[in-house]
Amino acid sequence: MSDIRPSYSPNILIYLEIGEQTVRLADVLENTATLYGEAEIPPGTEATLVFSVDGNKESQRVLLPEGITSSQKEIPLSYIAKQAA
Repeated sequence: MSDIRPSYSPNILIYLEIGEQTVRLADVLENTATLYGEAEIPPGTEATLVFSVDGNKESQRVLLPEGITSSQKEIPLSYIAKQAA
């Protein structure tokens, strides 16, 4: 008899929080993010990179050295070191 297990696919969201604005991302690989949609963000903007898996969130502060323009699909990210408490 074969072992039949129910299929499970977690709900995964990746996005940038920039003030009140949210920019959805399709993927993040090391220092590059692939945009899911379009946005206009000026160079040098700091943002919070959020990974949410089934509602459990992890975040990291990042710098967008080149910002984001509507014609871009990939953007560079620089990670900001967490401050010691």
